[in-house]
Amino acid sequence: MYTYRVKAYYVSDNVMQYSKYAQLVTCTLPANVTVTTAKRSGSNISLAWNKVSKATGYEIYVKSGSSWKKLTTTSGKSYTAKNMSGTKTFKIRAYRKYNGVNYYGAYTEKTVK
Repeated sequence: MYTYRVKAYYVSDNVMQYSKYAQLVTCTLPANVTVTTAKRSGSNISLAWNKVSKATGYEIYVKSGSSWKKLTTTSGKSYTAKNMSGTKTFKIRAYRKYNGVNYYGAYTEKTVK
């Protein structure tokens, strides 16, 4: 996290006028998730991934037709999707919470037959 303080100024009749300070906070987005396991056992599909540095948690989605359905949010490094038939495509992304706001990394997709 980086915090910046900025203020504007202008010169009028050789006198500098200043605004109040504004504060800007920036957050480094989490890195992409690296999936280490994606395997089927009957109708269950197990997913596992490496921990992303400074991530608060992870969101897991499954493709349903042409849209995506959110399965869960977890702080762990694995998830088992139950009652999954046929080939399924999942996407996972890490997020970092700062001051009550979630900042998201890019999605990583994985297809399991």
